[in-house]
Amino acid sequence: MQINQEKLNREKIHVLNKLVSHYGIQNWWSEENRIKDWVSMILIQQTTQANVDKALINLESYLTVRQLHELDEETLQSLIRPAGFYKQKSQYIKALMKWFIDHGESFDKFDEYTDKELRIELLSIKGVGPETADAMMLYLFERKVFIGDQYAIRLFGSRILSVDGPLALL
Repeated sequence: MQINQEKLNREKIHVLNKLVSHYGIQNWWSEENRIKDWVSMILIQQTTQANVDKALINLESYLTVRQLHELDEETLQSLIRPAGFYKQKSQYIKALMKWFIDHGESFDKFDEYTDKELRIELLSIKGVGPETADAMMLYLFERKVFIGDQYAIRLFGSRILSVDGPLALL
């Protein structure tokens, strides 16, 4: 049975509106320093928020693109150690900063990218998987996408969600 895509979109919006009306706007990843939010999206992988907060306190004086890019890897590893998997995550942070520098260090530049193009770009960065790419698109690049993580898939089931790409709300 094929369900009309327009009907699915209406269902998604209805569910999301009910969640917002019940829980309110969550303001996740709403730091004034977007680089701090970006780094935290890497650090949160496979750990707790408490551990991420410890690592972010250590990183506080290095939270610019250039400083993170120029920071030697051993120092970065020691700073983010509380978040776990510090060797991998230091490589991911370095790859993310290099990618951003290579693309002109401006979030505004990506306004001309379609959602699909931006997602493909983000997925090309070492350490950025589908869930992290979607979170970046939503919170940093202000795209109207739904993060189809494992919790959402369990909550809504495969009837409403497709995990093949970002789940555009409109």
